[in-house]
Amino acid sequence: LAISNSTFSFTAAMLNARAVEFMRPDPDVRTLVPFDPWAAPVLLQPAVEDSEQTAAERELIRNYFELTDSVLHVGQFCSPWTNLARATLENLMIHEAEPDVALDEWLQRNAVSPLRHLVVETPDLLPRILVGASGALRDRRIGMVHFRVTERQGAPEATSELARHGFLVFTPAGGTDQLMPVERPSGAGRYVAIHASLMSA
Repeated sequence: LAISNSTFSFTAAMLNARAVEFMRPDPDVRTLVPFDPWAAPVLLQPAVEDSEQTAAERELIRNYFELTDSVLHVGQFCSPWTNLARATLENLMIHEAEPDVALDEWLQRNAVSPLRHLVVETPDLLPRILVGASGALRDRRIGMVHFRVTERQGAPEATSELARHGFLVFTPAGGTDQLMPVERPSGAGRYVAIHASLMSA
């Protein structure tokens, strides 16, 4: 029996009297591992590194995410960011999608509108994601776009597309939870594009 890392699935494993082996995903090793439903912890919590960078990210999550917010992370499933966000706000519902997601279709299929937070894992994904989100951008159905710039992957040109749709770009000021406006991303770090309509709200 293979289950998800959830209390509902774990209960089903406990009630299963015929299975000879039980497997579930381990969020740290990212593979299925065996477990004993009557002797193992119910949920496997991912390990979250403790560093200055994660402390700053944790503050951003605490200050700009609410438990009722709709959140979509695009990139690797059970990524370090989603693990950190779930550890910071335990009941925050985070949807996850593959890098090739067509966002307009995803929003319609999952009945998520508006999308408060779009979290894009790597800079190279942002242009691709925005191409498939033309309707959501046009109709102001995305509130914030979170993305990262690395030394190896510079600022995505897609930021000009975000600006064209009324987004303003910010970065944490000096690693704190306060956001500072920037004309264009420069240098490695975390950036947040916030739609102007949210700034006046």
